[in-house]
Amino acid sequence: MRSSSLLPASVVAFTALATLGCTGSVAEPSYPSAPSGGYSTSVGSAISSGESAPAPVSGRTSPSDFLVRPDTIEIAFVLTERGDSPDKILADLKTQTAAISQRLTEATGAPVVTRMCGASTSAVSGGGKAAIEGPPTFVVRVDGAIDIALPPQQDYWARSQSIASLVKATLELHASSKPGEKAAEETVEKALTMGFSEPRPLVKEVDKYRAKLLERWTQRARELATAAQSDKAPLAIVDCTPPGDIEQRVISLEEVSLSLPVSCKLSTVRPAP
Repeated sequence: MRSSSLLPASVVAFTALATLGCTGSVAEPSYPSAPSGGYSTSVGSAISSGESAPAPVSGRTSPSDFLVRPDTIEIAFVLTERGDSPDKILADLKTQTAAISQRLTEATGAPVVTRMCGASTSAVSGGGKAAIEGPPTFVVRVDGAIDIALPPQQDYWARSQSIASLVKATLELHASSKPGEKAAEETVEKALTMGFSEPRPLVKEVDKYRAKLLERWTQRARELATAAQSDKAPLAIVDCTPPGDIEQRVISLEEVSLSLPVSCKLSTVRPAP
C-alpha cells in the first residue's frame, strides 16, 4: 500500500486500523491533504498534481492464478471529535457516519453497507492548574468500513468512474471537516476530523470459491505425486492441516487473484501389514 499524506499539524489526527474481526483485511485509513498533493487508489488510479505522471499498472497475471471479478469496493474510515460531553460527541459522530454513507451512495448510485468497528474515549487536558481544576475535554474516536457494491454488468470504465467519484467524495468530506484558517485556533478543540482509506476492490464472499480452490490444489498435488513417484515408491498426500482463510490479491478493477494456503506432505505409501 502506498503511503498517504497526513493532516496538517494544526488539526488533531488519529491513525487507526479497522479491527480485523470486524472488517477482515482493511487498509489503514489515510488522511489526504489537498487534491493537488495526489490521492491514489490501490489499483493505480490517481489525481495527479501534474508534476509527474503516475506509474502504469501492468495488470499481468500468472497462468496459475485463480481469477475472479471483484464485486465490492471497500473504504475504511475514522472519525474523531473533541468536546466536553462524550454522549453529545457520539450522537454527532453517529449523524456524521450516516451522512458519509449517504454521500457515498449519491456518488456512485450503488447500495452501500456501513460496518462500525472500534471506538475509544479518552480525557485530555492542556496542562496547568486551570486545566486540572476545569472540566475535562474528551476525545472520542470511532472507525469502521463502508462496502460499495459493484454491479456485475459494470464494465471497466463504469468501475473507474465509481472509483473517481468515491475519491472526489471522500476528499470533499475530509475538507469539510477542517476548520478555516481564521477559526482554526478557536475551534481545534472541538474540530471533527475525518480520515479515509483508498478505495479497494475485493470479493465480498470469498468462501463460495473454497471448493473450487481445494479442487485445483488437489489436482495439482496428485499430478506432482504421479510425476515424482516410482513403481517401487508410490506417493500419496499425507499429514494435511486444515486449510486457512482464502487470500485475495488485487490485480485490477477487473481481476482479483484468490489463493488458499494448504499444508500437506507427499510421502511414500507403506503397504498394510
